[in-house]
Amino acid sequence: MDSISVREAAEKWGISMRRVQILCDGGRIPGATRFGRTWLLPANVQKPANPRQDKGAERQLLLTALLSYVAAIAIPMPKDNPDAILSTITDERVRRHYEAELAYLRGDFQTSIQCYQQTHGDDIARVCAGLLAIPATAALGQYDTYLKIEKFYKTRIKNSPNDAVTRFEEICLASAAISARSPDLIPEWIAAGDFSGIPPALLLDAVYMRAMYLYYCKRYDAALGVLETALALYPPERAGTNISIYARLLHAASHYALGHVAEAERLLMETMNLCLPHRFITPFIEMVAHFGGLVKKCILRDYPEYYDVYMSQKQWMYKNWKSFRGHFTTEKVADILSAQELRIARLAARRVSYANIAKQVDLSPASVKETLHTICQKLAIPDKSGLNKLVLTRKSWRP
Repeated sequence: MDSISVREAAEKWGISMRRVQILCDGGRIPGATRFGRTWLLPANVQKPANPRQDKGAERQLLLTALLSYVAAIAIPMPKDNPDAILSTITDERVRRHYEAELAYLRGDFQTSIQCYQQTHGDDIARVCAGLLAIPATAALGQYDTYLKIEKFYKTRIKNSPNDAVTRFEEICLASAAISARSPDLIPEWIAAGDFSGIPPALLLDAVYMRAMYLYYCKRYDAALGVLETALALYPPERAGTNISIYARLLHAASHYALGHVAEAERLLMETMNLCLPHRFITPFIEMVAHFGGLVKKCILRDYPEYYDVYMSQKQWMYKNWKSFRGHFTTEKVADILSAQELRIARLAARRVSYANIAKQVDLSPASVKETLHTICQKLAIPDKSGLNKLVLTRKSWRP
């Protein structure tokens, strides 16, 4: 036999299959070759020395594997023909990631989810694929699928031996909170802008997520400052990347929120000219609510051939988002609201008057009313009448 499988190597060396895969991903096994979803190792290859005795080396190995893969999937797509990048890639798993990215930008969310599902047994590729798969489940309203992805990330975050890798996994998982418009569920280190220990290759993802957090907290000036820093890392020649497209759109949206309509329209059109000739319609549908009627206006004026596609996809995506956000919010009410907000919500759901709630929580009636308005915004419900289903249907949340 000229080669052995990961399972055979694990049995031969007395270590886990996961450990063998990490060694392969990190380039620690000479002659190891990837075929599809697995690796084949030379039959006579020796087990790398002391793989578990040096914890520092173990952490560095995992981080090196992640950084290597992130670098491979961060190559800008050619601006004149994004699909051309597929012909330049020989690594099957990297090619699959770009296929998923192109599909996502064009509204084919199922392909993005399938990309994630096809990475079984390759945790590094799966971690990165989830960054697309999570918002894809929101766009399709597939909350059950999201829960499976969430479980994968939470298990890794709990068991990961590397702080930098864990933080990247937290960024990926935070994309669900962004999809559900729940910035309070963003990790504290992102909210605080604490990027210590984040390698440069992973920094833009963290910076962009912080900008999203600031934007949804209505701190538009702060979001604008963060985005200008982020875009400085992405000059025009690097514009053909997924995250650069969204950073540019959020930059435009922040200007719009601050009343800089002309500048917002200019930036929006720059991004449309980059995207729409290649049928990248999804980012504009995802961000349409942040531009008033500006997206519709620009499409009708400059890209009328996309208007019917835009309206059709917008209609079913928003229906699915509403369903996803409803499930997400219902499951995470106790995380979204502070202890006092949850107490006020419970009382309001039982139709206790503002005056009586105020006495119980030591606030003024006006403050109670204002807090309830904030609660409704956080939970994406029109008024306090929707609180009953959210805060009284679970025994663990009842007063």
